[in-house]
Amino acid sequence: MTNFGFMELKTQFGKWSEHHKTLGVFVKREYKDGEVVITQDKLMQDYCEKYPDRLKSKHIRTFSKIDQKQREAVDFFFLIDNLEYQESNIESYDVGASNAEQITSIRLKFLLGSNLLILDHEYKTEGSFARTFCNLINSNNCVEDIINEIMDLESPLEEVGISKNDSGTVNIIVANDISYPDVIEDIEINEVYKSLVAVEIYKHTEIIH
Repeated sequence: MTNFGFMELKTQFGKWSEHHKTLGVFVKREYKDGEVVITQDKLMQDYCEKYPDRLKSKHIRTFSKIDQKQREAVDFFFLIDNLEYQESNIESYDVGASNAEQITSIRLKFLLGSNLLILDHEYKTEGSFARTFCNLINSNNCVEDIINEIMDLESPLEEVGISKNDSGTVNIIVANDISYPDVIEDIEINEVYKSLVAVEIYKHTEIIH
């Protein structure tokens, strides 16, 4: 689990969330017809009043299966911080070091609509003139290989943020800094591949033997 919070407010999300710097917690819904639904958490109500800059809004449309009617509304979310977020610590990156053991930790960021899927990967090399991360990303099917390696571990969705189904599709956990995390089920894996927007090295160590 990953710890999130703001001042006295504390909560946890699955390990999939470790690379999200902030996440939103639902606090209020204002329907266009005037109805308002608000959190009963007194601490949250107090923080919303004191720190309005942390409130984010999102327009939505709801659908009732009972009366088959749609309603327009605005949802409000309060931003909370990842208390364990690891900033990039790359101060140096030597290329082609002789007889070097390298461990490079990366974040792969996929943007699907306005939602972000972030996958974690650790790339290890060792031996004479160890390969750099540049070698990896220039190789064919790099992203596909990394995602398949993550899914082949068969870790729970809450742990890594992606899992495959028997049908060949995948389930993913996405989030952004406006709304609460969501699970997208039965998405084609090619949609994930094509939505890659960034690869960030956030940790790199090198041991010269």
